Amino acid sequence: MNIVILGAGTIGTSIARALCARHHNVCVVDQSKAALSELQDRLDVHTVCGNACDPVTLFQAGVASAELCLALTSSDEVNIVGASISCEMGTGRSVSRVHHPSYLDTTTFNIADHFGVSRLISLENLTALALAREIRVPGLLALENLAQGAVEIGEYQERPTVFTDDGVGEPLGGRERGCGGHRLAVGEAAGPRSVGVHRLPSDVAAAPESDDITARFNRYSR
Repeated sequence: MNIVILGAGTIGTSIARALCARHHNVCVVDQSKAALSELQDRLDVHTVCGNACDPVTLFQAGVASAELCLALTSSDEVNIVGASISCEMGTGRSVSRVHHPSYLDTTTFNIADHFGVSRLISLENLTALALAREIRVPGLLALENLAQGAVEIGEYQERPTVFTDDGVGEPLGGRERGCGGHRLAVGEAAGPRSVGVHRLPSDVAAAPESDDITARFNRYSR
């Protein structure tokens, strides 16, 4: 895959290293010749020195034939404009890092849609969500946040016993014996109401009534 990374900072360099390890074609754009020279000494990447939102620089970086553009500079505005121009010039998808939380708020204006950026991400927001997850639901195996963190999908290890909550979770083909496995719960991160979906070794899935997602985790993971 042809990938263009805007910004040769800590995040851009780390992602470039990971992508090179997976044999992707990576081009990194930055205004610092020293940063690009150091990057080329360590990684098998192409580099272009210039402004990340300059169409000429982006053309030289190959955005016209790139499948993905990752805008990861220290400037929100440069990231958004650079990602937007990249898509207009032919990049398949673009992801822009932003620091200011107002850019993620779509209630007043959707920045991503307006500029044609595939996704806006905030590392600060992702870190806060990860910390909140660990504090709220210890022992969680996995958690994905959707819709800018408004919806959560969490998975944890179920104890080896039958949990009968309105019939949800009872194993088929052997109701007399308990079962271990993983439980998948889906709920609204912004509020306590949620819907749970339980996955069992027999691939049986059932959805209970709305309930408090935290209470469910605490009840069945003890």
